[in-house]
Amino acid sequence: MRRGYLHVTRFPVQRKVIESPPLAGQPLALVEEVRGQRRVAFASTSALKAGVRPGMTLTAATALEPELRHFPYRPQDETQALTALGESLLGLCPGFQRDAPEGLWFDAGAARLVGGEPELGARVLEVCAEQGYR
Repeated sequence: MRRGYLHVTRFPVQRKVIESPPLAGQPLALVEEVRGQRRVAFASTSALKAGVRPGMTLTAATALEPELRHFPYRPQDETQALTALGESLLGLCPGFQRDAPEGLWFDAGAARLVGGEPELGARVLEVCAEQGYR
């Protein structure tokens, strides 16, 4: 069996920006509760450039970037979004398996039907781009 892997860098952040386009280019973090503290789970590129890192407390992150917008990180939302992305690939690939929170495996066994593995990869990326993912 041939498999392909799709890695969507900081998928949860990209999904949040797709849902709320005005957030594009803004410093933002997705935050989760860890042992009683709110910690950064994912951060946007502009937040990362300001020094915000996954694992740091929200207090430390906002000290580095006072304009930081933060939202709750909900793993179940990412699972649903990855499932939707995988289902959108079913026209190209007969199956997929989520690899939350940033990727999924897909069955590349039918690559010959679309012109080979390079063409399948290009078409998978096209589907992602159509949905707003990089």
